[in-house]
Amino acid sequence: MITLFDIPSNVPGKAWSLFMWPIIDVDDETGETNAALAESYDIAKYLDEAYPDTPKLFPTKKGELERLEKFAKQEFLAIWPPSYYLTVCKIMLPKFNPESQEPFSTSCAKDFLRGYGKDRLEDIPLSDEEAKDGWRKVKDGFNTLEEKLKGMDGKGQWFLGNEISFADLVIGAFLVSIWGVFGEGSSEWEDVRTWNGGRWGRFMASLDELCGYTAANQ
Repeated sequence: MITLFDIPSNVPGKAWSLFMWPIIDVDDETGETNAALAESYDIAKYLDEAYPDTPKLFPTKKGELERLEKFAKQEFLAIWPPSYYLTVCKIMLPKFNPESQEPFSTSCAKDFLRGYGKDRLEDIPLSDEEAKDGWRKVKDGFNTLEEKLKGMDGKGQWFLGNEISFADLVIGAFLVSIWGVFGEGSSEWEDVRTWNGGRWGRFMASLDELCGYTAANQ
């Protein structure tokens, strides 16, 4: 039996925690735990190996697997500017319930916004011009993604060509987060859908056919 744990951060009376992430707990028929994993990469890789007769998200060729792992664990996160994460955190903060706001604020400031040297999210200034500059850098980030993917043009639309992989779900999750944070009718989402010749709108539409992403056709 597979049990997935993921506590929504807006549950009344429940506080958001930095240490809440998707977790998979796998029991065999005796009730013994065979695997307890956190982090989406490790969970997806385990499921690939545990269920060999299902569609795969990880390639078998060593070179392709190394390229995917480097992209998912290092390159992708490095693309996006700190000012973008700051903007997103400030938009998200008031959406949490009161119990969640303080731990979210301190966790953001001390973890992936630690370069600003503040203890709380509210203490990190963000001017309108800085937010606009951050969004321009997000566009630069998508241009970088375009460079990584266009080498597959003619071979297929995905990171590795014809076959969808975990890397494509990483990109898709980021696109869905933009849709969710800024809103389906926002100028930001419309920007992303049309950047790079409309690649990301097409990318999401294709993911929607396979995975049912709700943002695809908005």
